[in-house]
Amino acid sequence: MSNGEPLRRVSPAAPVLAGLAALATGVVFYYYGLASTAYLVGLWFYKGGNTSLALQTVVIVLGAALTVTVADRWPGVLRSSGWLVTTVGLLAVLAALQLKPEPKIQAGDPMAGLLGPVQAHRILSVMLEAGLGVAIAGVLLGTALPGAIRLATGLGLIAGIALGQPVLVLLAERGPGAEPLDLDLILPIAALVLALLAALACSRQRSAVPPAAPSPEGTPAEAVPSRRPGIWGAAVAVLAATVIVHAGRLLLRTVADEVQVTQDGLPTPRRAEFAEDLMRYGLVAITVAAALVLAGYAYRRGRADLAAWPVLCFLLATPLALALWAFTPVGRSPYTMALIALAGIVLGAAAVWFADRRLPWDVVGVAAAGCGVVLVLNSYRQDATWREAGTMLAFAGIGFALSTGLVRVLRATRGEPGGAAAALLLGFAALVLAWPSNVTLALGLTGHDGIDAAWTLVVALTGGTAAVLALLFGFTRAVDRVRRDIRAEAARAES
Repeated sequence: MSNGEPLRRVSPAAPVLAGLAALATGVVFYYYGLASTAYLVGLWFYKGGNTSLALQTVVIVLGAALTVTVADRWPGVLRSSGWLVTTVGLLAVLAALQLKPEPKIQAGDPMAGLLGPVQAHRILSVMLEAGLGVAIAGVLLGTALPGAIRLATGLGLIAGIALGQPVLVLLAERGPGAEPLDLDLILPIAALVLALLAALACSRQRSAVPPAAPSPEGTPAEAVPSRRPGIWGAAVAVLAATVIVHAGRLLLRTVADEVQVTQDGLPTPRRAEFAEDLMRYGLVAITVAAALVLAGYAYRRGRADLAAWPVLCFLLATPLALALWAFTPVGRSPYTMALIALAGIVLGAAAVWFADRRLPWDVVGVAAAGCGVVLVLNSYRQDATWREAGTMLAFAGIGFALSTGLVRVLRATRGEPGGAAAALLLGFAALVLAWPSNVTLALGLTGHDGIDAAWTLVVALTGGTAAVLALLFGFTRAVDRVRRDIRAEAARAES
């Protein structure tokens, strides 16, 4: 271990349990955080609005940011693990789901009960969403643990999000006559049990957080100013991005309401269509601005490796949103989809681990996901083969891109107390804040009438993101070359 600490043998069970617990937590977040938000957007898109949508994303994002920030004030949390924090969040999720009065999930429809807590009671809604934010924050804090546990925790979380849709389809397809699964009970309890086991297995592992050291003058360690990375700064950046998204949404909604009626106060079809397009594409522009704020702060903290993470998460919200509708009716087995996404995650981690600076691997993943989305959209004019091929390519690209970005973040923040949690929080916020606008696009652009617009938008977003990532990669290569030249010059001067 670094910082002069003796290496402590890591139990083989600790990384496995940490990875499984992170995966289960990621699936719970995908189901009750992303998918439920998607169906709220569906209500807004088809029925004229839902005031709970803005509250849901705010509570999830700010709940995670506040939890990570508060944990920074107690270094003991970072020196142990975040799994106890995840347990608290999952308990809140379980309580909210069990207190809702609506019927449970129906057989064959994994999405049937998603809106229960939101429509039943505002307090239960806040409890559910705050619990999701706290649970994810606990997983992010778990990346403070050493080597194998750190990597397994991060990869498990992105695997849970990337595999969320195939897992839900697998749970729903139980054959005719099968009893319905109570997913509101099974999913949170499974994640809760795994989180408790991970907390127990990781409790004796030494954290990656270095102990406080006295100053050279002998000043007590408590008097030395903290050098922990800017977790507070990350929380402020997340808050700023949240304000941009939701204030922009309110302003855009007001403008759209004014635009769609004439001076006589009567709506016209042409004005209504223009107002709908204004909301749809305006939301994308607003979330782009929020993602740039998050990426800008990440660049300030860790240069290109950290700045690429929020950009990746922002873009990958598009294929993840399309997966809820366009990717579901495929002829391939959900097992195939899950294995393809898992293979993409493994290959992405291996590419960064063994050959990071040779190619911009995150651009490869983004290009694959974007091409997959284009093929799926093209299937509306062709046949199901295009949709199957596009779905497989998109899932592989999602897993590959998320894996490359995450491994780079973990490497860039190695040895920093809470640095990985703060950096990963920025990408998590970018994904959640971009999610409603991307779901709106998925709802409006997956029909025959929206194919041309969808092509243009997907190509523009993918191309723009790939260009930004390629520039960051090129800048990193240039900086590495300059540093090597400086070290070589210094070595020659000493000799």
